[in-house]
Amino acid sequence: MKRKRKKTKVRFDLTLKQLRKQRGLRQSDLKAFKQASVSKIEGRKDLKVSTLLDYLDAIGMDLEIRAVARTADSMQRSVFVLLAPGRAKPKEAEG
Repeated sequence: MKRKRKKTKVRFDLTLKQLRKQRGLRQSDLKAFKQASVSKIEGRKDLKVSTLLDYLDAIGMDLEIRAVARTADSMQRSVFVLLAPGRAKPKEAEG
């Protein structure tokens, strides 16, 4: 029997548009996308990871995803960095 997972809202501190602007780029500067596509991507609430990777690559950034084990003791949590661009192999990180 499948265990139902609680739906959690993800809150991001920066939007994709803010990231692009911090890099000093205009929508038309992203050669991997048409300007209209950049506008649509930046307005979405949900993205495929592959689209996010392509977008971040276009603005000169990489993506790092961490998996965090849920534990009762938050001081003893395990954090694992999943394979990310530029990394030879996954490694355990300290949380």
